[in-house]
Amino acid sequence: MLLALCVVLAIAVAGCGKKEKKAVAGTKPGAWYVALGDSGTSGPGITPVADAGCVRSAVNYPHLLAKKLDVPSFTDVSCGGAKTQNVLTKPQTNKGGEHPLQLAAVGKSTRLVTIGIGLNDYGLSYLLLYQCLETGGKTNKGCQTYLDAPDANFAPYLDRIGDNVTAVVKAVRTKAPKARVVLIGYPRYLPDTGSCPALVPMPEKALERARTVLADVTARYRRIAAETGALFADTYDASTGHDVCSADPWVHGIDGSATDGAQLHPYPAYHRAVADLVADLLEKKQ
Repeated sequence: MLLALCVVLAIAVAGCGKKEKKAVAGTKPGAWYVALGDSGTSGPGITPVADAGCVRSAVNYPHLLAKKLDVPSFTDVSCGGAKTQNVLTKPQTNKGGEHPLQLAAVGKSTRLVTIGIGLNDYGLSYLLLYQCLETGGKTNKGCQTYLDAPDANFAPYLDRIGDNVTAVVKAVRTKAPKARVVLIGYPRYLPDTGSCPALVPMPEKALERARTVLADVTARYRRIAAETGALFADTYDASTGHDVCSADPWVHGIDGSATDGAQLHPYPAYHRAVADLVADLLEKKQ
């Protein structure tokens, strides 16, 4: 029932809140290029660190893209744990205090905005990638509740996330009407079939659900970009062959280190690839 999933989502959101990192003060609005996003953008665990509060790397894809494009000014307000509400309506609050709305960094003089946000809404990223990580081969109670919920229960939440992301793109367009807006997808975390239990110790049903939902999110983001006039950087497709189990992974498994990416987050190679992908996309769409 939908109520069961609501309970799971509530638990997941609480769990995610505990994991949020310290945020930092905002910057004056209107840089030529502004990057908005969550930890998929900020690059947690990748050194050198630009901002410890938001687990933001100095070599994440916004920084690399800004350098590649040689932009006149650049602001990266991506922050680990961010949700769409932290872009639009609710400052992100954690142990370090309150972080201003990410949208505040965008101004009329902004000419490029990248947006990588949405998967944290309603605790979705926690459910897909963390809830069913098994300890000692045992499935915890929260995981079992999640697995028992029908796949159909996710549709309303995916619809809401789609609406939320659409609202973010539209708000950016309103604040920066002359800016090119690029919606960034999420990577292909898992192989299309099979698994590697040493890196992602999850039940097969959890793996399959994650694959299905991430593919759905990618399709939705593509539609949102088309409907709002934004460009779409399909990082899911671009990371084919670079899942966590591959010989050349772009995402960590549970072996995340303190220097090249956090657990179940992208490696530096992913950020380099995304910077190249967006730069090529912008050049083609001139």
